[in-house]
Amino acid sequence: MTQINDIVWDILYARLPEELKKRRNPKVDAEVAIAMLYLWINDRTKNNMSWCFLSDESWTMFWFIGEIEKDG
Repeated sequence: MTQINDIVWDILYARLPEELKKRRNPKVDAEVAIAMLYLWINDRTKNNMSWCFLSDESWTMFWFIGEIEKDG
């Protein structure tokens, strides 16, 4: 099950099809979660955004520090 953070919940919820907005408990509905994940991925891809808040350089540094700790 995916987790949609409260930061983007309202934005994604507004873009859902009306059928999904009528669900009784949208925050625990699997189909709503999958649809919102699809909308989130589509938005990130369309806008050439990172999949997380770390830049590519930050992920490289994160990996490098992990390698140093393994050797240390």
